[in-house]
Amino acid sequence: VCGLWVINVCRIVYVDETASEVGHEFSFAYGTLKGHVERGEERFRIEWQHADDSVWYEIVAFSNPGTWLSKVGYPYVRYQQRRFARDSLQAIRNHVT
Repeated sequence: VCGLWVINVCRIVYVDETASEVGHEFSFAYGTLKGHVERGEERFRIEWQHADDSVWYEIVAFSNPGTWLSKVGYPYVRYQQRRFARDSLQAIRNHVT
């Protein structure tokens, strides 16, 4: 970022996969560890409904600045988070289609 290297350490909090007659769902979440520029968690969930063959994708996240750098650059950090969500959704669309 701006010529700086940043290591953002995280840990997988859980992984869940559920299959039923109605559909199939997979999700996982990770949480940040000490040293990450943010403090929080993020969950990714994808669901396939058999009845109408629809695919649903969801990202749920909450975070707070974890360092002085992310506090100062908060507008940029939020921009990057929104950009990641947009790019992630596009990658799922490309894969599904």
